[in-house]
Amino acid sequence: LAPENLDVLKVVGETYLALAEADPRDPRPLTEAIAVFEKIRQAEPYALGERMTLGQIYSYLGQPESAIPVFREVIAASPRDRRAYDRLVQSLLAAGKTEEAEAAFREILSFDPEASEARLSLAELLAQRGEASSAVEVLREGSEDFRAGAKIRHLLAVQLYLSGEFSAALEELDRLSEQAAVQPPMGPETETDEAQEEPTAALRALVLSALGRNDEAATALGELLREDPANADIAGALSRVLVRMDRRQEAADMLRDVTLRLEETDSDRGLRLRFEWAEVLLDGEEWQQAVAVLDPVVASDVPQLRAAASLMKAEALSKLGRSDEALALLHDAAGGEAPSRAKEAEILIATGRRNEADAILRELAAGGDENAVVAAASVYQRLELYPEAAKLLAPFLEQKPDSPRALFLFGAANERTGRHAEAVKAFRRLLELEPDFPEALNYLRYMFAEGGENLDEAEQLVLR
Repeated sequence: LAPENLDVLKVVGETYLALAEADPRDPRPLTEAIAVFEKIRQAEPYALGERMTLGQIYSYLGQPESAIPVFREVIAASPRDRRAYDRLVQSLLAAGKTEEAEAAFREILSFDPEASEARLSLAELLAQRGEASSAVEVLREGSEDFRAGAKIRHLLAVQLYLSGEFSAALEELDRLSEQAAVQPPMGPETETDEAQEEPTAALRALVLSALGRNDEAATALGELLREDPANADIAGALSRVLVRMDRRQEAADMLRDVTLRLEETDSDRGLRLRFEWAEVLLDGEEWQQAVAVLDPVVASDVPQLRAAASLMKAEALSKLGRSDEALALLHDAAGGEAPSRAKEAEILIATGRRNEADAILRELAAGGDENAVVAAASVYQRLELYPEAAKLLAPFLEQKPDSPRALFLFGAANERTGRHAEAVKAFRRLLELEPDFPEALNYLRYMFAEGGENLDEAEQLVLR
């Protein structure tokens, strides 16, 4: 009787929703409801309630792409509608549109700086994307009450650590400890707070290590390892601190104990920890022990682990003068990939078979694959054959001038061969592509400082 009457359509839509609630298994009422509310949407620009209902139906049905424009229409008509914003960001996240969700959270904070959930969600999104400094900025802009929460303070400490603000991270962890001592957790949050104690202790140990407070870091990590004797992550962190303290044998013994313990329950993680153990031995030039540690990994049925272990074992065998065994291992176990071919060439050069090595490296570079070219050039760099490295990299960079790794090697090779201007050009181009490439920042600032030139720029590189 009145198919275009909005009041009639609204009642019909509500009726279909009631039918859907009465029998959730029947999809037809919601399908009909969508058709009705879409009709209202087209006819009435200011039917905001009906738009919210329509968007929620789409969300319920797992159709966030359809819900997003509906919620945006509500926000356009009512710019500070928090309910619409909340639904919008949920739909954006469900659709995988994290950057648009971040923009929506920033819009919320622009008119409601005290929106703690929006601020926390934005910081978490930035943290998940690896933008630690941006996450820190968002968290710091919150009120003192906002930052006083244990969850917020812990997240801030983590992001400060990841962004290199180690002293500030330690200050946040100290405040967290003070809060826990003064205000012991009570009620429903108790379980969550207790669950945070171990990661907080681990984070404190990592921060102490990053600050170079090695004795404290070793003590803290040792306590954590005693509580969890098969924790590979803690063992790896502790070994790095011990090596830095020139306690290499202690690190190797600890890694041996944890590896053998871990292999009883988790053979895969035990095999992975053998890499840390072998690295400590290789660093201490314990070649024979390193070979023995790597043997089980080389014999494993995990191709990636086997290939990586073969490279390390080949290095140890070559240092023992067993070059033929090393070459055979690379040929059989490492699968002919670029890293194994490059290591093969490096061993050949060390044994006086330069022509064979050069042929392998030229072959690697000829394919134009970035990983292969970088692997080949790195061999020449390690052996201080810088002109050969530059010659290998130049044609590749003509074809692919935006390869950060190739630019770094090219810049270093040019600097070593006295081609200062070409080196500076390569490093500056690299820093345009990746402003925080640490090796390039370090190399270029050394060049400027040692040459007494561009000292203002050198200072900025140091600060960065």
